[in-house]
Amino acid sequence: ARAAYLKYSGRNHGINIHRPFMHRSVVDIGGFNIEVNLLNSNFFSLKSKNDQGLHYLPPEIISAIYAPTGADMAIALMHHSHQWFNDKCSVELEKALFEKHTMIFYGHDHYLAGKTVAYNGNAPAHIFCGGSLCNGSDWTHSEFFACIYDTDCQELIRYEFKWDGKVGIYHKELK
Repeated sequence: ARAAYLKYSGRNHGINIHRPFMHRSVVDIGGFNIEVNLLNSNFFSLKSKNDQGLHYLPPEIISAIYAPTGADMAIALMHHSHQWFNDKCSVELEKALFEKHTMIFYGHDHYLAGKTVAYNGNAPAHIFCGGSLCNGSDWTHSEFFACIYDTDCQELIRYEFKWDGKVGIYHKELK
């Protein structure tokens, strides 16, 4: 499965066999530059549910997260939060994520939650746990976030979508 994922991701210019842990892109949207960091936190996943503390990113990857790109803001996307990593890696990863990124999206924790964390006096990081889409073919608790960042007024608008099985559609609420 890992080989198939890396092949698929490589075709789409993301994480690949030569860069298995991180892919960075800087996107220019009307003169506003957004750094997007895709972090592969699944690399050390096990099929069992008890793999907390086994995840790891090499020190050079954590250093690469810090590397400046000149972007106006940074966003990180990863499946497992820093809390799933081994102790030493977790502390350094938390610092790199929270000090640099405006938004961090996690997917592993299958509940919908958002929080804002100010870390070491830096601008706050907005953290989103992504909920669960069709978990085990069960649509009854399917949910996700979508965010819009207004670059003019530097305002974040968060939408929460939950599946309504009675009508077969997602409903949104403004949060």
